[in-house]
Amino acid sequence: MPLDRVNRAGFENALGVHFPMKDRHNTVRVLVARRVLQDMRGSSSDGGACMARFESFRREFEAIASDKFDHGRGGAKVEITSSDMVRFLVEKLNSD
Repeated sequence: MPLDRVNRAGFENALGVHFPMKDRHNTVRVLVARRVLQDMRGSSSDGGACMARFESFRREFEAIASDKFDHGRGGAKVEITSSDMVRFLVEKLNSD
């Protein structure tokens, strides 16, 4: 079962940006690893830049988290890594 969007802001800590999503009845905590956000546009460690990147690509992160959860690669927590981003982009390019 895919995850649904929760209209709450994400928050940032040393690990990356966390945001909630929901399955049918439970909240699932999603983490976009800091390295993913840094790699998207260079290696800036500026927290404001990471949060801005998260907001710009939130829908894509939600899609990745939902796919991982749906395929059993997550439970109460789902972490989005660089390899998840690569897989998502390759699938997107192949579907166009």
